[in-house]
Formats: sequence, C-alpha cells, structure tokens
Amino acid sequence: MPLFVVDTVLFPYAPVQFRILEERYLRAVRECGENGTPLGVALAREAGAAQGEAEPRLVGTRVRILNLYEVGDGCLEVHGLGEARFRIRRLEEGAPYPVALVEPLEDDDLEWTPRLYALSERARELCSEYVQTLFQDRAWIREVRVALPEDAAQLSFTIANLMPLGNDVKQGLLECTDPAERLRVLVGFLERECDAVRDLRHLHRLSPRELSDWIRPN
Repeated sequence: MPLFVVDTVLFPYAPVQFRILEERYLRAVRECGENGTPLGVALAREAGAAQGEAEPRLVGTRVRILNLYEVGDGCLEVHGLGEARFRIRRLEEGAPYPVALVEPLEDDDLEWTPRLYALSERARELCSEYVQTLFQDRAWIREVRVALPEDAAQLSFTIANLMPLGNDVKQGLLECTDPAERLRVLVGFLERECDAVRDLRHLHRLSPRELSDWIRPN
C-alpha cells in the first residue's frame, strides 16, 4: 500500500482533505485514484518530520480516495475517507514512492456487555453536551443536534476525531483493539472538556466601560 507519513493521526470513518505537491506523491495518489486502490496514512514518530523520510508508527489508517482536484501550480487536492486500520509489517525498498506491506488491524470480538453499553451511553451523552455547549452562544444557530453512531467501535473513533487530543493520545486510541477501553479513555477526556467549557461560560467578560477605571491605552 502507498504510504503517507504525516504529523497527524487519521481515524477510521473520518473525512480527510490535503494537498500534494511533491512528484512521487502525486504519482502515488493518481495511481490510487485511477485504480480505486487505498492509500495508507500513518503518524510520523517525530513531530515535524518530512513526508516519506520519517519513520512511521506501526499502526495507521487506510484511506479511500473520493475525489481528486487540480488546484494549480501542479498541486492535487485529495478528498478521502478513513476506512480501516492497518499494521505495517515491512517497508518496501526501491519503489518510486513509499510503500508498506501491511495487514489489517481489527478490534477484539465485540460483545455488548453492561459495561460497554454504559460507556457507550455515557460517551454519547457527554459528546452531545460538549458540542451543544460549544455552539450555544452562536446567535445564528437556533438548534444543535448531534447525530452519533450506534456501533460502539464507530462511536469511539467518531468522538476521538472530534476531541482536541494530542497525537500520542490519538495514536494510543488508534492502536487500541478494545472499543470499551477506547470509550473509557474518551469519557474521561469528555468529562474534563465539558467541565472546562462550562467554566468558561460562567466567566464574566468585562466591558470596555468596566475596564476604563484601571487600564489606559498606550
């Protein structure tokens, strides 16, 4: 599978959009688009590393290319969708662009236990609250409805994609093969984020008139 090594984590079910300028990647993406074959995206081990020259983390996400757009200056804009995870077994040598031999990475057998059901419901509730609270002060939005998947695995990746998490945390979630464990971690982050958003809403924003007694412009 052609491989992009980038500075971000892509989850299954997440849309992806990026631009490509370098010739070898243009060739890889065009071939994937023409042949209907997937493209692999993996996080670089070192932040800021150049594509293709960095060592990838061993677990990444397969991308289905939906559309390719010529955007001038020889660039291609790629619109795609994360589909499934893979584990890199070997990096191929001598290819015109980075290529990896990969195998699928799937979740453990999913059984709807009371714990998994409770975590799914709690994560769904907190995620809806988080999104609604973020948009509550927007005058041009009358109502916010949050549609989340019923499937526990898809739910966990959907929420992980929405949350402002660091790459190391995201990569850990991507590598985890237990949906209940992913949801447990996400519930903890959601609880903290919801508390933080509520605290910000309770802060009083001072008006220029209130500030005039103790601050002067330079």
